[in-house]
Amino acid sequence: MRMALSPLPIPRFTIADLEDRERFPEDGSRYELLDGWLIVSPAPQPLHEWVAFRIAALLDAYLAEGRSGVVFCGGAVQRAPRTHLQPDALVVPPGTPLDATWEEVRERWLVVEVLSRSTQLYDRTYKVPAYHALGAPEVWLVDVDRRRVEVWRPGSAEPSYVTDVLTWQAPTRDVPLRIDVAALLVGPGGGR
Repeated sequence: MRMALSPLPIPRFTIADLEDRERFPEDGSRYELLDGWLIVSPAPQPLHEWVAFRIAALLDAYLAEGRSGVVFCGGAVQRAPRTHLQPDALVVPPGTPLDATWEEVRERWLVVEVLSRSTQLYDRTYKVPAYHALGAPEVWLVDVDRRRVEVWRPGSAEPSYVTDVLTWQAPTRDVPLRIDVAALLVGPGGGR
């Protein structure tokens, strides 16, 4: 006689679960939720952090004129109770209260993820569509290994691949930001 197989129990988590330090200690790993599914990735490597910082600094300098937007490094894109994603850089409109919770930050202009070998599958396949569903009109995936930036917009099956000059314009600015991709992806010592 054949035994009926039971479904495998796969836990689903909430944002409140992530805040429980006994269940999810501060161990350097990045814990994210996508509709309750736990995504755990190792702490970013130095090159990843350097590139994320440089992008955030360029965005911040561009938006500083006229206080035309706010850039966060390591902010969060949330939808309670089961989605909590942590992009490497997040651009939101000016006037976003800095004492707001991430759940209260509803409008997002740009989300940036720096790809790594351990996260690129999740970033491309799951996080990009999630960011679009949560209202981000543009997502950049910075691919240091291929020396390019993938620009994803809602409704596009494929990204635009930018290897020369990356252009983005904040809704509050009359001129676009132009980023030299090759210069962006040069490490602090001149190499990768």
